[in-house]
Amino acid sequence: MAMQQTESLDLPPTPAPEGQASADDDAQAEKERLRIEQQLAQLERKQAELKRQLAMASHPELADALREVEGRAYGVTRVEEQLAQPLTKSEERQRAKLEKKLAGAREKRDALDAQITELETELSALSDERVAALQDERRAALHQLFTVLAQHSEGFESAGLQVAELIPELDVWLPELRALAGDVADAE
Repeated sequence: MAMQQTESLDLPPTPAPEGQASADDDAQAEKERLRIEQQLAQLERKQAELKRQLAMASHPELADALREVEGRAYGVTRVEEQLAQPLTKSEERQRAKLEKKLAGAREKRDALDAQITELETELSALSDERVAALQDERRAALHQLFTVLAQHSEGFESAGLQVAELIPELDVWLPELRALAGDVADAE
């Protein structure tokens, strides 16, 4: 008990420089405020505990139910406290490692997307070039067919042959061949 009395004696504070004094006073006031808030929270917890004990004493049939509710409430509080805590160092390391892997995977995906776009463009161009080349080749073949038909038309007519009956594919190309004949006639 004598020790407790000597510890509770307040010694006068040593004077501090002018600017430091107000900072020290503010820090002391903040510490005091936090200490009082902690004491108040502790008193509120003690009050709730005493109320629970009084309720259990007044209603013994509800004692088990109150204990069960208290236990479940503690479980929720414990989990909420864990949620409020920052990640541990190992969790932070694991998180950083996973974020790094994710960034690498995203970079690879971006590179693959760019490569896919490039290949699709090249494939499309290849297809377009092929179609254009084949269209030109078809026009040239049609023109050659037209020229051959024009050269031999008199011979076919004198023999009484219908070329379209002998070569059935000509019916499909007949509209285009007529258009070519019209272009040649317009050009002359």
